[in-house]
Amino acid sequence: ADGQYLAQAKWDTPRVVKGVRFSLRLTSGSGEDSRLVTTAITADTEHRSSGLPLGEYTLTVRAINSYGQQGEPATTTFRINAPAKPATIELTPGYFQITAVPRLAVYDPTVQFE
Repeated sequence: ADGQYLAQAKWDTPRVVKGVRFSLRLTSGSGEDSRLVTTAITADTEHRSSGLPLGEYTLTVRAINSYGQQGEPATTTFRINAPAKPATIELTPGYFQITAVPRLAVYDPTVQFE
């Protein structure tokens, strides 16, 4: 089930700055085991990375003005963990079928089962 996770980052910037773009760099792992996952340039103040496997990530965002000058980087780390296993599974019998619905102990709208 690796590679099925999505990370969404959002950030704020002063609106007085016109023509600013953002350089993004996403790496996985840490230290010498760190590897580049993706880079992007965007004018938006949010970015999505999909197809990510479980693991630890570092996202670095840096503003670039219309002259190409780069600002100080902002960095955050995050971890994608496997979702919690279902606390119970409801079985509903039907005509030549059984419907199984997993239920979590605590509702999490981001977790979906297939």
